Amino acid sequence: MKIIFILTITILILPYSISANDETKIDISRFHPEKQLTDEIIETFISTKMTKGEFLLLSNKSYDFNRVACYIAKNRPDEIDTYFPIGHRWIPLCNELSITKKVPEIKPLLNKYWKLGGRSSMCGTIYKDIAASLRIDNVRLGIYPEYAEERLNQYSKKTIHDNIPQLWANQGIWEREQLEKLKALESEAIVNIKSFYKNEFKLPDHQALNYTKKLIKLKRLIAFGSYPECSFSKHVSTKKIDNFLNDHNFDKLNEQVSNCTYFDNNKIKKVIVSNNQWISNMLLTAIVQRRPIKDIKELLPLLKEPMSEDLLLHPIHQSAPHYPEALKLLLDKEPEAINIQNSFGKTALMYAVQYNNIKSTKLLLSRNPDPNLATFKPESLKTYRCDGYHNLSSYGLTALDYSRKYANPEIIQLLKTNAIDYKEKAEKNE
Repeated sequence: MKIIFILTITILILPYSISANDETKIDISRFHPEKQLTDEIIETFISTKMTKGEFLLLSNKSYDFNRVACYIAKNRPDEIDTYFPIGHRWIPLCNELSITKKVPEIKPLLNKYWKLGGRSSMCGTIYKDIAASLRIDNVRLGIYPEYAEERLNQYSKKTIHDNIPQLWANQGIWEREQLEKLKALESEAIVNIKSFYKNEFKLPDHQALNYTKKLIKLKRLIAFGSYPECSFSKHVSTKKIDNFLNDHNFDKLNEQVSNCTYFDNNKIKKVIVSNNQWISNMLLTAIVQRRPIKDIKELLPLLKEPMSEDLLLHPIHQSAPHYPEALKLLLDKEPEAINIQNSFGKTALMYAVQYNNIKSTKLLLSRNPDPNLATFKPESLKTYRCDGYHNLSSYGLTALDYSRKYANPEIIQLLKTNAIDYKEKAEKNE
């Protein structure tokens, strides 16, 4: 058996020779892909002074490419990048080494990161490349815990900020709910990942916890780092609102967009936010965070021409699900805004019904909203990264349709009665 093994190695190694100047000369054409690669033979290949290109070509010719890639990942983790560039598609073949395979309990968390980072709206090559890159990260995180810290050091503090998730959550009730769910999943994942790192790498508690926290931070930054640098520059943090309520200074708010630009007709333009838009954004944040009603009362008089630029659109829609007191103030400020629709045709009444809020529903119905308004497909899908990806699964839904799906019987009956009353009033006015 020993003679046969030596003969097998000799047959496979013969085509490869090292020249006098120590440069590896590998005759790739003479490599036999049908031969089974043993760990010993793979190690012999790696130990020679092959160039990266030669190794990749050799590996791609091998029917047993999986064994080559996984051997290196498992036994020489620090050399992965030497042999396999970040975009190389070997990682899916080594799923047994992935952190998701070793700690399957974290899959819900990683799926949540994927969705909240806008990944599910991508398609084509971009989608595949990002998915492959994340799988590479997951394998490396399963191989050596130091990887998360190394990756974090690659991020620029100018482009990635720890407060981005919170600014993202200030966009609406749904976003805020998702961030709370994300935090719960992170807390659960910390326990499982720490246990894995501690047992797998024989680490003390504090070191395993440190590596675990770095992994969580890395995944957060990757998810929310997919948004452009100035994506949330117009959104206002709690601290910014507190400061503004003290001094009503718009200049301080404008400082956070001073370095932000955007492209328009192939020209770079500076982001400019009007005072009205700042008030609208602060109202939105105050409503989403359900700040004291006195803050809403102080901000609202500062909003001029509320129906211009749809300044009340998001504040009204986001108050309907959970803050009827704020909703009343907004409607008192601008009664015409009751039927205002977003880019999908949703109204405040639809949001109130969807979240089963009886108080908001009664308030809106008392203002005589149009029950016939329905959701629709946006005229332009340019703001979405892939055709066919939309926030709504269907169109043509009225508030009554939403009530049948989400609301309790009392709300359903209220909308039925309102639809009849609205129809009768319309017929009398004809």
